[in-house]
Amino acid sequence: MIGKFISKIQNSDDNTKKLWVAVFSVITMVVVIALWSAYLNWSIVRVDDAGMGSEFAAGLETQKQKETLRGPGFFATFFTGAKNIFEEVKNEVANKIATTNTIVIENQERNFTLENLEKISPTKLP
Repeated sequence: MIGKFISKIQNSDDNTKKLWVAVFSVITMVVVIALWSAYLNWSIVRVDDAGMGSEFAAGLETQKQKETLRGPGFFATFFTGAKNIFEEVKNEVANKIATTNTIVIENQERNFTLENLEKISPTKLP
C-alpha cells in the first residue's frame, strides 16, 4: 500500500511532487516539535504548590512569590540564553574586526650588475 502510494507520487508531475514534499515536511516538523515538547515536559521537573509541600506553599502569600520561586519560564530562559550567545558572538566578531594584521615585506638589497663575472665567448653555430 505504501509502496504503491510512493510509486504514484514518483510517476506524477513535478508540481504534485513538490506538493507532497511540502506536506511531508510539515508533518515531519510537527512530529519533531511534538516529540521535543514532550521531552521537555518529561525532562524539566515542574514545581507546583502540591510538589513543594503544603506547609511551604502556605507561606507563599502571592502568586508573584510563587512564580519567583519557580524561576523564569521556558521562553524567558531561551531568550536570555540566545541574548548571551549573541553578545558573545558580537564581542568575538568585534575583537576580530578591531585587530589589525600587518605584513612586512623586506627586500634584501641585491646588486644585479654584471661586474666580476667570467666572460663567456660566443659560439657560432653552423
